[in-house]
Amino acid sequence: MPRLVLTLVLLALLLPAVSGAAAGPPPQIAITSPTSTTTLDASQTIKGVASSSSSVVTLVTLSDGSTLRPAGSGEARFPFEFSVVLHKGLNEYRVTAADAAGAKTTVVVAFYLERAEIALRVGVQGHGTVVGSGIGCPSVCQEDAYLGDHLKLQAKPRAGFRFVKWLGSCRATRGPVCRLEVVGDVETTAVFRRSV
Repeated sequence: MPRLVLTLVLLALLLPAVSGAAAGPPPQIAITSPTSTTTLDASQTIKGVASSSSSVVTLVTLSDGSTLRPAGSGEARFPFEFSVVLHKGLNEYRVTAADAAGAKTTVVVAFYLERAEIALRVGVQGHGTVVGSGIGCPSVCQEDAYLGDHLKLQAKPRAGFRFVKWLGSCRATRGPVCRLEVVGDVETTAVFRRSV
């Protein structure tokens, strides 16, 4: 099973109220999703609730420029949701809530997305070989690959045999050369039959 590790870090940075001593406490931000630190999907959703005990929430922004505003003049409790696409390595998003009094709170949501190592397994039925992407089967039939890699496998029949088809991950390929992008574990078999 492929594994894509996603480390989630939440840091709350409370910014001082802009409006002096009369202003109440700044809004609060509670992140409700993501709750998992492991995912196979680089597409993520940041969900949460911004609330203010002394005013109304007027604006929630994400550091990528996305902005959400409550309907009307604001709400004391405002649920929000942002869709983001993660890239390999560190991904940081700042979620900022502002209230009608000008007070702000920022929460940093940081993801770390690593490349996932998966297994590439190849088999042969009949007499022939499969070569490419570190494979030389039937001698070397297993290799490590990574999500997002582009693989090329070629089925080569021995004398007196012909290539018939691929099974498994390459089954949609009609010819002896299989090209595919790794989106999960790869298992495929090249089938050879005696020539008539």
